[in-house]
Amino acid sequence: MKKSLIMIVLFVLVILNTCKKDSSEQAKTGEDTEGMIISGKTYQIPIVYDGKVPRDSFDDVVEGFTKRMDELLASYGAKGEYPILYVMMTDDRKSIEGDRVDEVVEKIEQMKPELICNINSPAIFVDKKIVHRLPDFKFVSENCIPEKSGIINSWEKPGGNITGVGVFLQFNSPIKLMKRVDPKFNKVVSYSWDAVGPLNDWYESEMIKACKEEGVELVGFFRIKSYEEEFELLKKYDVKGGGYFIIPGISSRVDKNGNPVDMTRMLPEFLIKNIKYTPHITYDESVVRNAAAMGACVVWYDIGQQLADKGIKVLQGEDISEMKWEYPRKFNIVLNKMRAESINLPIPEEVVSAAYKIYLNYDGDYIGQN
Repeated sequence: MKKSLIMIVLFVLVILNTCKKDSSEQAKTGEDTEGMIISGKTYQIPIVYDGKVPRDSFDDVVEGFTKRMDELLASYGAKGEYPILYVMMTDDRKSIEGDRVDEVVEKIEQMKPELICNINSPAIFVDKKIVHRLPDFKFVSENCIPEKSGIINSWEKPGGNITGVGVFLQFNSPIKLMKRVDPKFNKVVSYSWDAVGPLNDWYESEMIKACKEEGVELVGFFRIKSYEEEFELLKKYDVKGGGYFIIPGISSRVDKNGNPVDMTRMLPEFLIKNIKYTPHITYDESVVRNAAAMGACVVWYDIGQQLADKGIKVLQGEDISEMKWEYPRKFNIVLNKMRAESINLPIPEEVVSAAYKIYLNYDGDYIGQN
């Protein structure tokens, strides 16, 4: 009897061990197991562009996302494919085709991806148009105003089926940079194009908060309607003399008659020719390269990597509704030597030493890191 009982126990242990091994092998050989990344599987992860405002920086986000996601998936023996979808533009990114939301939604439903990456312009068109229409899918998104645009409940606990990363730093960073360069600049002028309404509400509230925390005066946050209005605002505070500095939001992309204009060319030309005293501090390195004195600049490529780091957690089964929305985790101090000299702004050696890159002129020549 005793011998029979021992044999039964041994038999049960063998069965349990075999089941455990089969479960482990199932995960390794590619059969779907919820909350796991499957070895040998190719994950379809579509990248959805807003498409209204094509920008090289957004391409940097995508490159950072795909390369980091490839690296992370490879560590599990898996890989990814990243079909590109546009909601407002033809695939050549040269002409507006109109609203393609229905087409994009249909493609995603057919594809049935485990993860989708959204790339938004300031109008947050992608998130507003497709996320709520696809409640059974999970998204990571580049979106600076997820709460203001109604995509999430709060930054701390988004709820729903999306998490992501903003594109603006907390505004304490550029203010601290200006104070480090010259503390007599203690009056902030900020503005943004009124066409990006929800963004401006968020931007203004963040600016008020940062100025209060850093002990500088927010002279005003102005909603401008055209490039002419933007240029008049800049001239107005430049002629007042020292103490003022500019932290811009989104430049107007139209003239006073509503016609599109190329501000990537016009704004640098205007600053060089007309602004003699007032430092521009920006979040985008391209503006420093072309004409701004300095920037606490987001690293677009790393924003993509940050999205991938969140995306892999989603694929691992982490609860997306509980994943906090994040600010960009990195920024670079970038200087333009020629511009600083032209407005008589000496840059302290400690700031020069901390700079990631120093542009020597307006032609893109620089010293520092790539």
